[in-house]
Amino acid sequence: MSRKRKSKKIEESPEAVEAVEAVEAVEAVEAVEAVEAVEAVEAVEAVEAVEAVEAVEAVEAVEAVEAVEAVEAVEAVEAVEAVEAVDPTEVVEAGGFTLAQVCEAILFASQKPVSAKEIRQFLKGAAETGDAAAVPFAKTKEPEIRETLSGLALDLQGRDTTYEIRETAAGWQLVTRPHFAPWLRQLFPENRPARLSAPALETLAIIAYRQPITRADIEAVRGVAVDGVMQTLLDRGLVRIGGRAEIPGRPLLYETTQFFMEHFGLRDLDELPNAGELRKIPLPTAAPPQAPAAEAPAAESSGEPAEPTAEGLFAEAADPPKDDLPSDSSDSEPPAADENPLA
Repeated sequence: MSRKRKSKKIEESPEAVEAVEAVEAVEAVEAVEAVEAVEAVEAVEAVEAVEAVEAVEAVEAVEAVEAVEAVEAVEAVEAVEAVEAVDPTEVVEAGGFTLAQVCEAILFASQKPVSAKEIRQFLKGAAETGDAAAVPFAKTKEPEIRETLSGLALDLQGRDTTYEIRETAAGWQLVTRPHFAPWLRQLFPENRPARLSAPALETLAIIAYRQPITRADIEAVRGVAVDGVMQTLLDRGLVRIGGRAEIPGRPLLYETTQFFMEHFGLRDLDELPNAGELRKIPLPTAAPPQAPAAEAPAAESSGEPAEPTAEGLFAEAADPPKDDLPSDSSDSEPPAADENPLA
Protein backbone atom coordinates (compact mmCIF):
# COMPACT_ATOMS: atom_id res chain seq x y z
CA MET A 1 0.00 0.00 0.00
CA SER A 2 2.79 2.38 0.85
CA ARG A 3 4.52 1.63 -2.40
CA LYS A 4 1.50 2.64 -4.58
CA ARG A 5 1.24 5.90 -2.84
CA LYS A 6 4.94 6.52 -3.28
CA SER A 7 4.75 5.88 -7.06
CA LYS A 8 1.73 8.13 -7.39
CA LYS A 9 3.61 10.87 -5.71
CA ILE A 10 6.50 10.43 -8.14
CA GLU A 11 4.16 10.60 -11.13
CA GLU A 12 2.64 13.74 -9.88
CA SER A 13 5.98 15.40 -9.38
CA PRO A 14 6.80 18.52 -11.45
CA GLU A 15 9.55 16.83 -13.37
CA ALA A 16 7.20 14.19 -14.63
CA VAL A 17 4.69 16.74 -15.73
CA GLU A 18 7.31 18.66 -17.64
CA ALA A 19 8.50 15.50 -19.31
CA VAL A 20 4.99 14.67 -20.39
CA GLU A 21 4.46 18.15 -21.74
CA ALA A 22 7.75 18.03 -23.56
CA VAL A 23 6.76 14.80 -25.20
CA GLU A 24 3.42 16.19 -26.15
CA ALA A 25 5.06 19.33 -27.57
CA VAL A 26 7.41 17.24 -29.67
CA GLU A 27 4.54 15.16 -30.92
CA ALA A 28 2.59 18.32 -31.77
CA VAL A 29 5.55 19.72 -33.70
CA GLU A 30 5.99 16.46 -35.52
CA ALA A 31 2.30 16.42 -36.34
CA VAL A 32 2.48 19.98 -37.70
CA GLU A 33 5.57 19.13 -39.72
CA ALA A 34 3.84 16.03 -41.06
CA VAL A 35 0.83 18.13 -42.07
CA GLU A 36 3.09 20.70 -43.70
CA ALA A 37 4.99 17.94 -45.50
CA VAL A 38 1.73 16.48 -46.76
CA GLU A 39 0.60 19.92 -47.89
CA ALA A 40 3.94 20.50 -49.62
CA VAL A 41 3.67 17.18 -51.43
CA GLU A 42 0.14 17.99 -52.45
CA ALA A 43 1.25 21.42 -53.67
CA VAL A 44 4.08 19.86 -55.72
CA GLU A 45 1.70 17.31 -57.15
CA ALA A 46 -0.75 20.08 -57.99
CA VAL A 47 2.02 22.05 -59.76
CA GLU A 48 3.11 18.95 -61.62
CA ALA A 49 -0.47 18.25 -62.60
CA VAL A 50 -0.82 21.79 -63.94
CA GLU A 51 2.45 21.50 -65.83
CA ALA A 52 1.35 18.16 -67.25
CA VAL A 53 -1.91 19.70 -68.40
CA GLU A 54 -0.07 22.62 -69.98
CA ALA A 55 2.36 20.20 -71.66
CA VAL A 56 -0.53 18.18 -73.07
CA GLU A 57 -2.19 21.34 -74.31
CA ALA A 58 1.09 22.46 -75.91
CA VAL A 59 1.48 19.10 -77.65
CA GLU A 60 -2.08 19.25 -78.86
CA ALA A 61 -1.51 22.77 -80.14
CA VAL A 62 1.63 21.66 -82.01
CA GLU A 63 -0.21 18.69 -83.47
CA ALA A 64 -3.03 20.96 -84.53
CA VAL A 65 -0.58 23.30 -86.28
CA GLU A 66 1.14 20.36 -87.97
CA ALA A 67 -2.20 18.99 -89.06
CA VAL A 68 -3.11 22.36 -90.59
CA GLU A 69 0.26 22.56 -92.35
CA ALA A 70 -0.16 19.01 -93.61
CA VAL A 71 -3.60 19.85 -95.00
CA GLU A 72 -2.21 22.97 -96.67
CA ALA A 73 0.69 20.96 -98.13
CA VAL A 74 -1.70 18.35 -99.51
CA GLU A 75 -3.86 21.08 -101.00
CA ALA A 76 -0.78 22.70 -102.56
CA VAL A 77 0.32 19.39 -104.07
CA GLU A 78 -3.15 18.77 -105.41
CA ALA A 79 -3.18 22.24 -106.91
CA VAL A 80 0.19 21.64 -108.61
CA GLU A 81 -0.99 18.28 -109.92
CA ALA A 82 -4.16 19.87 -111.20
CA VAL A 83 -2.12 22.49 -113.07
CA GLU A 84 0.18 19.84 -114.52
CA ALA A 85 -2.79 17.77 -115.60
CA VAL A 86 -4.20 20.63 -117.67
CA ASP A 87 -3.97 19.96 -121.39
CA PRO A 88 -1.63 22.53 -122.97
CA THR A 89 -4.23 23.04 -125.70
CA GLU A 90 -6.79 24.19 -123.13
CA VAL A 91 -7.32 27.75 -121.98
CA VAL A 92 -4.31 29.04 -120.05
CA GLU A 93 -5.95 32.18 -118.73
CA ALA A 94 -9.42 33.65 -118.92
CA GLY A 95 -9.85 35.50 -122.18
CA GLY A 96 -11.58 33.18 -124.58
CA PHE A 97 -8.51 31.87 -126.43
CA THR A 98 -6.14 29.01 -125.80
CA LEU A 99 -2.37 29.19 -126.03
CA ALA A 100 -2.53 26.48 -128.69
CA GLN A 101 -4.88 28.61 -130.80
CA VAL A 102 -2.61 31.63 -130.52
CA CYS A 103 0.48 29.59 -131.47
CA GLU A 104 -1.32 28.00 -134.40
CA ALA A 105 -2.40 31.42 -135.66
CA ILE A 106 1.18 32.71 -135.46
CA LEU A 107 2.53 29.71 -137.39
CA PHE A 108 -0.25 30.00 -139.95
CA ALA A 109 0.58 33.65 -140.69
CA SER A 110 4.36 33.23 -140.67
CA GLN A 111 6.17 32.37 -143.90
CA LYS A 112 9.25 31.10 -142.08
CA PRO A 113 9.91 28.87 -139.06
CA VAL A 114 9.24 30.53 -135.71
CA SER A 115 11.08 29.59 -132.52
CA ALA A 116 9.58 29.38 -129.04
CA LYS A 117 11.60 32.43 -128.06
CA GLU A 118 10.08 34.47 -130.88
CA ILE A 119 6.56 33.34 -129.97
CA ARG A 120 7.20 34.43 -126.38
CA GLN A 121 8.24 37.87 -127.66
CA PHE A 122 5.07 38.05 -129.78
CA LEU A 123 2.92 37.21 -126.76
CA LYS A 124 4.64 39.80 -124.61
CA GLY A 125 4.41 42.46 -127.32
CA ALA A 126 0.71 41.79 -127.86
CA ALA A 127 0.07 42.15 -124.12
CA GLU A 128 1.88 45.50 -124.04
CA THR A 129 -0.67 46.89 -126.50
CA GLY A 130 -3.29 46.61 -123.77
CA ASP A 131 -5.51 44.13 -125.58
CA ALA A 132 -7.57 42.36 -122.94
CA ALA A 133 -7.40 39.02 -124.77
CA ALA A 134 -3.59 39.19 -125.00
CA VAL A 135 -2.82 40.14 -121.41
CA PRO A 136 -3.28 36.62 -119.94
CA PHE A 137 -0.44 35.27 -122.12
CA ALA A 138 2.09 37.99 -121.22
CA LYS A 139 4.04 35.83 -118.75
CA THR A 140 4.01 32.59 -120.73
CA LYS A 141 7.39 30.83 -120.53
CA GLU A 142 9.29 29.16 -123.36
CA PRO A 143 8.99 25.61 -121.91
CA GLU A 144 5.21 26.02 -121.81
CA ILE A 145 5.21 27.24 -125.41
CA ARG A 146 7.33 24.29 -126.56
CA GLU A 147 5.06 21.88 -124.70
CA THR A 148 2.02 23.47 -126.31
CA LEU A 149 3.56 23.26 -129.79
CA SER A 150 4.47 19.61 -129.26
CA GLY A 151 0.94 18.84 -128.11
CA LEU A 152 -0.50 20.72 -131.07
CA ALA A 153 1.75 18.82 -133.49
CA LEU A 154 0.62 15.49 -132.01
CA ASP A 155 -2.99 16.61 -132.17
CA LEU A 156 -2.68 17.44 -135.87
CA GLN A 157 -0.99 14.10 -136.56
CA GLY A 158 -3.99 12.32 -135.10
CA ARG A 159 -6.42 14.21 -137.31
CA ASP A 160 -7.01 13.90 -141.03
CA THR A 161 -5.77 17.39 -141.94
CA THR A 162 -3.95 18.65 -145.01
CA TYR A 163 -1.27 20.36 -142.93
CA GLU A 164 1.04 19.59 -140.03
CA ILE A 165 3.42 21.33 -137.65
CA ARG A 166 7.06 20.51 -138.21
CA GLU A 167 10.02 21.44 -136.01
CA THR A 168 13.28 22.33 -137.75
CA ALA A 169 16.57 23.79 -136.64
CA ALA A 170 15.14 27.30 -137.11
CA GLY A 171 11.91 26.69 -135.20
CA TRP A 172 8.35 25.52 -135.77
CA GLN A 173 6.46 25.83 -139.04
CA LEU A 174 2.99 25.03 -140.31
CA VAL A 175 3.37 23.17 -143.63
CA THR A 176 1.21 21.14 -145.98
CA ARG A 177 1.62 17.40 -146.00
CA PRO A 178 4.07 16.07 -148.63
CA HIS A 179 1.49 13.95 -150.50
CA PHE A 180 -0.32 17.11 -151.66
CA ALA A 181 2.77 18.28 -153.58
CA PRO A 182 1.45 17.40 -157.12
CA TRP A 183 -1.45 19.86 -156.78
CA LEU A 184 0.54 22.54 -155.00
CA ARG A 185 3.14 22.55 -157.79
CA GLN A 186 0.34 23.47 -160.20
CA LEU A 187 -0.54 26.37 -157.92
CA PHE A 188 2.96 27.78 -158.25
CA PRO A 189 4.20 26.79 -161.72
CA GLU A 190 6.95 29.41 -161.70
CA ASN A 191 8.58 27.83 -158.64
CA ARG A 192 9.78 24.69 -160.34
CA PRO A 193 12.16 22.82 -158.03
CA ALA A 194 15.78 22.88 -159.11
CA ARG A 195 17.40 19.50 -159.23
CA LEU A 196 20.79 18.36 -158.06
CA SER A 197 22.71 15.72 -159.95
CA ALA A 198 23.85 12.53 -158.30
CA PRO A 199 27.46 13.81 -158.00
CA ALA A 200 26.18 16.96 -156.28
CA LEU A 201 24.08 14.92 -153.85
CA GLU A 202 27.05 12.66 -153.09
CA THR A 203 29.25 15.67 -152.41
CA LEU A 204 26.55 17.24 -150.22
CA ALA A 205 26.24 14.00 -148.24
CA ILE A 206 30.00 13.86 -147.64
CA ILE A 207 29.98 17.43 -146.36
CA ALA A 208 26.92 16.85 -144.17
CA TYR A 209 28.39 13.79 -142.43
CA ARG A 210 32.04 14.90 -142.21
CA GLN A 211 31.81 18.68 -141.83
CA PRO A 212 33.85 20.76 -141.65
CA ILE A 213 35.86 19.26 -144.49
CA THR A 214 38.30 20.51 -147.13
CA ARG A 215 37.76 20.22 -150.86
CA ALA A 216 40.84 17.99 -151.13
CA ASP A 217 39.35 15.48 -148.68
CA ILE A 218 36.06 15.50 -150.61
CA GLU A 219 37.94 14.77 -153.83
CA ALA A 220 39.89 12.00 -152.08
CA VAL A 221 36.61 10.30 -151.14
CA ARG A 222 34.94 10.73 -154.54
CA GLY A 223 38.07 10.26 -156.63
CA VAL A 224 37.21 13.14 -159.00
CA ALA A 225 37.43 16.92 -159.00
CA VAL A 226 34.49 18.67 -157.39
CA ASP A 227 35.03 22.29 -158.46
CA GLY A 228 31.78 22.62 -160.41
CA VAL A 229 29.76 20.64 -157.89
CA MET A 230 31.02 22.74 -155.00
CA GLN A 231 30.12 25.95 -156.79
CA THR A 232 26.61 24.64 -157.44
CA LEU A 233 26.13 23.82 -153.77
CA LEU A 234 27.44 27.25 -152.78
CA ASP A 235 25.09 28.96 -155.22
CA ARG A 236 22.11 27.00 -153.92
CA GLY A 237 22.87 28.04 -150.35
CA LEU A 238 23.26 24.45 -149.16
CA VAL A 239 26.96 24.78 -148.35
CA ARG A 240 29.08 27.62 -147.06
CA ILE A 241 32.70 28.34 -146.22
CA GLY A 242 33.14 27.73 -142.52
CA GLY A 243 36.79 28.71 -142.04
CA ARG A 244 40.25 27.39 -142.78
CA ALA A 245 42.03 24.21 -141.77
CA GLU A 246 45.06 24.53 -139.50
CA ILE A 247 47.39 22.76 -141.93
CA PRO A 248 49.99 24.07 -144.39
CA GLY A 249 48.30 26.18 -147.02
CA ARG A 250 45.26 26.66 -144.74
CA PRO A 251 42.68 25.30 -147.21
CA LEU A 252 39.03 26.32 -146.94
CA LEU A 253 36.63 24.28 -144.83
CA TYR A 254 33.07 23.64 -146.03
CA GLU A 255 29.95 22.99 -143.95
CA THR A 256 26.20 22.88 -144.43
CA THR A 257 23.98 25.92 -143.93
CA GLN A 258 20.80 26.69 -142.01
CA PHE A 259 18.90 26.44 -145.29
CA PHE A 260 20.15 22.87 -145.65
CA MET A 261 18.68 22.03 -142.23
CA GLU A 262 15.35 23.70 -143.05
CA HIS A 263 15.07 22.12 -146.50
CA PHE A 264 15.58 18.58 -145.26
CA GLY A 265 13.49 19.13 -142.12
CA LEU A 266 16.31 18.55 -139.63
CA ARG A 267 16.51 19.97 -136.13
CA ASP A 268 20.19 19.04 -135.84
CA LEU A 269 22.78 16.98 -137.69
CA ASP A 270 22.20 14.00 -135.39
CA GLU A 271 18.90 13.44 -137.20
CA LEU A 272 20.74 12.52 -140.41
CA PRO A 273 20.11 8.87 -141.34
CA ASN A 274 22.60 6.55 -139.61
CA ALA A 275 24.59 9.58 -138.45
CA GLY A 276 26.42 7.79 -135.65
CA GLU A 277 27.53 4.91 -137.88
CA LEU A 278 28.46 6.85 -141.00
CA ARG A 279 30.55 9.36 -139.09
CA LYS A 280 32.81 6.55 -137.82
CA ILE A 281 33.47 4.82 -141.14
CA PRO A 282 37.08 5.49 -142.19
CA LEU A 283 37.29 7.43 -145.45
CA PRO A 284 40.22 8.32 -147.73
CA THR A 285 41.85 11.65 -146.98
CA ALA A 286 44.04 13.91 -149.07
CA ALA A 287 47.78 13.81 -148.63
CA PRO A 288 48.98 16.64 -146.40
CA PRO A 289 50.21 19.57 -148.50
CA GLN A 290 53.96 20.16 -148.60
CA ALA A 291 55.42 23.27 -147.05
CA PRO A 292 56.42 25.90 -149.67
CA ALA A 293 59.97 25.43 -150.93
CA ALA A 294 62.65 28.01 -150.10
CA GLU A 295 63.40 28.62 -153.81
CA ALA A 296 59.82 29.70 -154.57
CA PRO A 297 60.86 33.36 -155.14
CA ALA A 298 63.47 32.22 -157.66
CA ALA A 299 60.86 30.25 -159.57
CA GLU A 300 58.64 33.33 -159.63
CA SER A 301 61.45 35.47 -160.99
CA SER A 302 62.15 32.88 -163.68
CA GLY A 303 58.76 33.47 -165.22
CA GLU A 304 57.04 30.28 -164.02
CA PRO A 305 53.45 30.63 -162.77
CA ALA A 306 53.26 31.05 -158.99
CA GLU A 307 51.13 28.89 -156.71
CA PRO A 308 47.80 30.51 -155.80
CA THR A 309 47.76 32.01 -152.32
CA ALA A 310 45.22 31.17 -149.63
CA GLU A 311 43.76 34.67 -149.89
CA GLY A 312 43.32 34.23 -153.63
CA LEU A 313 41.55 30.91 -153.16
CA PHE A 314 39.19 32.43 -150.57
CA ALA A 315 38.35 35.35 -152.85
CA GLU A 316 37.79 32.98 -155.76
CA ALA A 317 35.42 30.79 -153.70
CA ALA A 318 33.51 33.77 -152.32
CA ASP A 319 33.09 35.53 -155.69
CA PRO A 320 34.19 33.23 -158.52
CA PRO A 321 34.28 34.59 -162.08
CA LYS A 322 31.05 33.51 -163.76
CA ASP A 323 32.64 32.90 -167.15
CA ASP A 324 35.15 30.38 -165.78
CA LEU A 325 32.73 28.38 -163.58
CA PRO A 326 32.37 24.78 -164.67
CA SER A 327 28.80 23.56 -164.73
CA ASP A 328 27.49 20.86 -162.44
CA SER A 329 27.63 18.44 -165.36
CA SER A 330 31.39 18.95 -165.67
CA ASP A 331 31.89 16.29 -163.02
CA SER A 332 33.23 13.11 -164.51
CA GLU A 333 30.28 11.13 -163.13
CA PRO A 334 27.02 11.16 -165.11
CA PRO A 335 23.90 12.42 -163.28
CA ALA A 336 21.57 9.79 -161.91
CA ALA A 337 18.15 9.30 -163.43
CA ASP A 338 16.34 9.64 -160.12
CA GLU A 339 17.57 13.05 -159.13
CA ASN A 340 16.18 14.51 -155.96
CA PRO A 341 14.50 17.94 -156.21
CA LEU A 342 15.65 20.82 -154.09
CA ALA A 343 13.37 23.79 -153.70
